[in-house]
Amino acid sequence: MNPTLRNWLIILVVGVAIWFSPIPTGLKPDAWHIFAVFVATVLGFILHPMPIGAIAFISLTFCCFTGLLKTSQVLM
Repeated sequence: MNPTLRNWLIILVVGVAIWFSPIPTGLKPDAWHIFAVFVATVLGFILHPMPIGAIAFISLTFCCFTGLLKTSQVLM
């Protein structure tokens, strides 16, 4: 398997697993979902399937499209 594809699959599986895992007591769903995006982003920085700037941009765009963050919050 192509190492880049393998790294993308690892990032996506970990992010989706955290996203859909049970939310800890006392934590809001949005906070848990942002945590899932954060972990996937850091994993992307470590595994490096793309340049770091591109991974950060993809993560911020994902947060905007899913409604986790408002556009004004992302652009700050």
